Formats: sequence, C-alpha cells, structure tokens
Amino acid sequence: MTGHFATEVIDLGNMSNNNVPQAWVGDIIVYDWSGDGSNDHVAMVVGGSATNSQYPEVSEWSNVNWGLNNRIDNPSSDQQKRGWTWSAMSKKWLSEVHPGTTDKLIHFKGDYTIPSY
Repeated sequence: MTGHFATEVIDLGNMSNNNVPQAWVGDIIVYDWSGDGSNDHVAMVVGGSATNSQYPEVSEWSNVNWGLNNRIDNPSSDQQKRGWTWSAMSKKWLSEVHPGTTDKLIHFKGDYTIPSY
C-alpha cells in the first residue's frame, strides 16, 4: 500500500520577513544555518503569535537524553514554543545568531492521495 500527503516547499529566504501566511499548524520549518544548502535544524509550526497570526510559532526538542533501547528519557527544551525567527536560548533573533541562514517551509496541503496496493 502506498499513499502520500500533498506538500509544497516554500522558500522563506533569510528571515527578512517574519510573516509566513502559508504556515499552518503541523507544517515544518527547515533551517539552513550557514546558507550552504544543508538542512541543519527543523521545527514544527504549533500556532500563530497572539499579536500577529501570520507570524508562526514553532516548537522542537533541543535537549534529548537517549535512554535504554533508544527511548527518549525526560525530554526537555527551553524552546517548547517560540517565534520561528527567535532564539529562546540566545535571546536574540536567529539571523543574528546565524547570519547566513536560509529557511524553507514544508507546507502540508491537507490533500492525501488514495492508497494503491
């Protein structure tokens, strides 16, 4: 059986615009910290800012302790919910922390192709 979600990859550039109106909850933002074409980090869109619904808030685990049998023990993160262009760890804009960053949005369109067997 095979089936696929319809996705769209949207180039977000270098974070010069905080608004990403295409972002929906469940979409993924991919960060390339150095702008070299290598994906370095991902975060999941969990909502929009209370003051600007077009500014996505994201979440990710940044501190993971692997236990026995590759089980995650006590996941924790100081970035459980943050603006997509903000570093909660550094308390700075990500473009300041990673000046060459380029980013992409993986937008799940909500369509699903019928499985084939």
